[in-house]
Amino acid sequence: MGDDVAVIADRQPFMRFVAVGDSFTEGLNDEIRGDGRHRGWADRVAELLVTRQHIEELSYANLAIRGRLTRQIMDEQVPQAQALKPDLVTVGAGVNDALRRSFSLDTLCTDLENSVRDPALREKLRPHYRAACKRIIFSEDFYRAIQHPNAELVTAGIERIEPRGEGTGLRVGQRIAVSAGD
Repeated sequence: MGDDVAVIADRQPFMRFVAVGDSFTEGLNDEIRGDGRHRGWADRVAELLVTRQHIEELSYANLAIRGRLTRQIMDEQVPQAQALKPDLVTVGAGVNDALRRSFSLDTLCTDLENSVRDPALREKLRPHYRAACKRIIFSEDFYRAIQHPNAELVTAGIERIEPRGEGTGLRVGQRIAVSAGD
C-alpha cells in the first residue's frame, strides 16, 4: 500500500476532467443548483479534484445526456471528450442498455473493450476478477476504516487463516474482512 501512495503523491494534478455517460452521470434527479441544473456525482468529483489537489482551477465538462445507450455515448460523446484533451475521463453508462429486451452484457463488454485501440492500454483496463467480487464496496465507513493507522489493505490472495493467527501475523483481537473473489 505504501508504494501506491507514493506513486499517487508524485502524480501531477488532474487539470482537465471530462465526464461522459447517461442520466446517471448527468445528475438527473440529484440536487438542483441555484441555476436550475442538476448537481450530480461528476460535478462533486470535479469540486473535490479542485479542493483535494489544491489547485486553483479545473477545466471540466460533463457531456452526459439522459437516455443515451452505451453505443451512442461511444459514438457521440467520446470523440467530443477526446477533442478536449482531458487527463481524466469518467464513464457512467449501461443502465439504459440493460433495460432493453435485446441486451447482451457480452456484446456490450466486447464493444467497450474494442473501443480502446491500444492493446496495452486495453489490457490495463481489463479487470482480472469477477464483477462484485473485488473493490465494489457497499459500506459507509470502509474508506474511513481502511485509513486507520492499524489497518492494512491486502489485495493478494489469502492462502490460509490459522486459529489464533499462528503463522499469519494476525493477533488476537484483530478483525479480518474477507471478500470472495479470484
